[in-house]
Order: sequence, then structure tokens, then C-alpha cells
Amino acid sequence: MVKRETGWMVLTGDKRLNKKLSRLSGKDSKKAIREAAKAALRPVLNAARRNAPEDEGLLKRRLKLRAMKKSRSVFGYRVQIKHSQDFYYGGFQEWGTVKMEAQEFMQRAADEKRKAALTIYRARLKQAIRRLTSG
Repeated sequence: MVKRETGWMVLTGDKRLNKKLSRLSGKDSKKAIREAAKAALRPVLNAARRNAPEDEGLLKRRLKLRAMKKSRSVFGYRVQIKHSQDFYYGGFQEWGTVKMEAQEFMQRAADEKRKAALTIYRARLKQAIRRLTSG
């Protein structure tokens, strides 16, 4: 299931995968989810780089795949602009300003690659569950 929130793409497995995940230890299930999320977001990252407005190419180079901060309830990966002195520039491009129209390059990337990300996520999650339960 893909749930769209403001600026977020939330990927979840189906009921069977969630049931199998619940049988694993918390550490193992989080590891499986992180691995699957990282692989699933790679096409979204590539699409965001492709869609990013290009002046000097700095914004494209600053787009990275980063692990979310460790938490008990939220874990996974996200596509973000690497923090630097001028990282706010990406926000101006994505959401626009009073004098500049929004480019929405990251939202377009998420919309374009939503189905592919979900397919990769489920496949990788199944592989990780099989690996963790068989060994």
C-alpha cells in the first residue's frame, strides 16, 4: 500500500507480509524494512535527480538517500537534499517562493516511481523475511 502524505511517500507491505514481519524480532523486522526501503527509493532518487532544475548541477549532486533518524515507531530511508550552507535552495525549487513558481521535482519523482518503488519494496521485503526465517 502506498499512502501519500505531504512530502512523504509511505510504503507498507500487504497483510501477509506484515503478519510475517510481526513474527520476527523487532531488530530483525526493522532491518528488513530498512533494506527494502533503501532499495525501493533508489529509482525515486534517480528520478528526482533527473527532474531537478539544473543551473550548475549542484542540486542534483546534493540529492541523497539517507536513513531516517532512529526511532521506535518510524524507520526507513528518505530522499533528501544533503545539508549544506545552501540546502534551502532545494526547498525554493520544490515549493516555490513569492517570486518563483514551484518546480515540484521531488514530488514528480515520487509520483512517477510510486508503483516501481512499491514493487521493489515488496520483493525485497519478501527476500529479507525468507533469509531471516530460514537461517
